[in-house]
Amino acid sequence: MSDQLRETRQKLERELGAMMDKEGAFTAAECDTYERIEKELDELEVQQRAADLRERFTARQAEPATPRLTPGAAIENTASNGDEWAGYMRWFNSGGQDRSGLNTRDLAAGVDTAVIPTDLSSEMARLFGAVQGVRQAVRVGSYPTDMKVPTVATRVALTDITAETAAFDEVEPTFGEIDFTTDRAVAATTELSFQIIQDARPELVSEINQQHAEEIGRLWSSYYCNGLTVSSAVQTDALFDSSATSVTQRTFASATAPTAAELIRMRYDDLPAQYWSGYGDLSWVMGQSMFAEIMAITDGGRPVFQPYQDATLAAGLQGTLLGLPVYIDAAAPANTTGLDAIVLLPRNAYRIVDREPGMVSQINPYAKQSQGLTQINTYMRSVGRIVRPEAIVVGTMG
Repeated sequence: MSDQLRETRQKLERELGAMMDKEGAFTAAECDTYERIEKELDELEVQQRAADLRERFTARQAEPATPRLTPGAAIENTASNGDEWAGYMRWFNSGGQDRSGLNTRDLAAGVDTAVIPTDLSSEMARLFGAVQGVRQAVRVGSYPTDMKVPTVATRVALTDITAETAAFDEVEPTFGEIDFTTDRAVAATTELSFQIIQDARPELVSEINQQHAEEIGRLWSSYYCNGLTVSSAVQTDALFDSSATSVTQRTFASATAPTAAELIRMRYDDLPAQYWSGYGDLSWVMGQSMFAEIMAITDGGRPVFQPYQDATLAAGLQGTLLGLPVYIDAAAPANTTGLDAIVLLPRNAYRIVDREPGMVSQINPYAKQSQGLTQINTYMRSVGRIVRPEAIVVGTMG
């Protein structure tokens, strides 16, 4: 994407985000503005696709019709192992380098330069990363610089009628700000030798990149759930924190699982009605152990968790708890005595802000080139803050 298209798109997305921050219903003019911006974003997407297609066509036209070969040279058939030695040269493809120049893994005990390295399958039995659900349940945005968001601390308050010709009641709201300038960085680096990169048949560099992304996401998810404090200063607010100012707490009678009645109280009694539909869609956030307990809860013989009509084991278990979606996060506290184990909130009550451009992954073959090492570096700056605490209900195990 060109810089101009990217800047235009980011500007339009920020305008949409600002509109979504507004509480209450939209005016007709605001609806028209939203549809106009949405249409402009669609047009930008079409422009980018057209530019990508032109680049792909130009690249295709530049490709030779047949491989370039030295006169008299023969094409070596390596069957399913790939085109010549390119299969073994995953990152530093040496092109026309012959076998003797490769760092091979000998199959025999003795030195035999004619032995081809063991050919691993192109698949990999992955060890999956942890489930991260908080970012799906709350509002997530990105900004290029430090940011603070103004907030209404208290509304204007009226208590009585005003008599004819009497002075109007003097009322004023109070305002505050939410500080998103406390974003912090999480970074990872992995070094691979050129021998390992050359000999690995699965795409090792891509696997390392993916593991960096998964682990950085897992760590940030734990900070969103449980908070981040540096030098006694809170940098990221804990979503699972019933002691936070203005957050509503529901303490369950049991130390292992809530009852259907307690969940209904959280949904319809503890959560203020003005936030049922006016501050983004509602959802539940919890850990796997709590979800397992809720799956066993019934009310009048009917499970409180209702799967979607098209939910299957193959497609993934999806459904609703009291009509609201459920997000599972591995970093959420367990359902243990005294812990805050379940949260009910509208999307805009907690906000995550990533510093642009978000998660960055870089491959650096030059930092330790004299040692034959390639660095894979990944980093991300982020911060999470409670925006509307009175719209959050936290369930605590008894």
